[in-house]
Amino acid sequence: MFKTYRRMGDNKMIKTMITVVFVWIIIAFTWNPFVAIVEKTQAVDKTKEIVYNVINNVKEKVDE
Repeated sequence: MFKTYRRMGDNKMIKTMITVVFVWIIIAFTWNPFVAIVEKTQAVDKTKEIVYNVINNVKEKVDE
């Protein structure tokens, strides 16, 4: 009895977390101040540049 209740509770918690994350993403991309800050600081471009630099450094070390 208790194991079944715990399993059902875990499923509810997982669904709640997925819903919260989904709503958070929608708010983040539609909330104008957040979008303006990301565009102004070019955070996405800087993040891509950092990731590409790390990948290239790893490839160079693997090739050596």
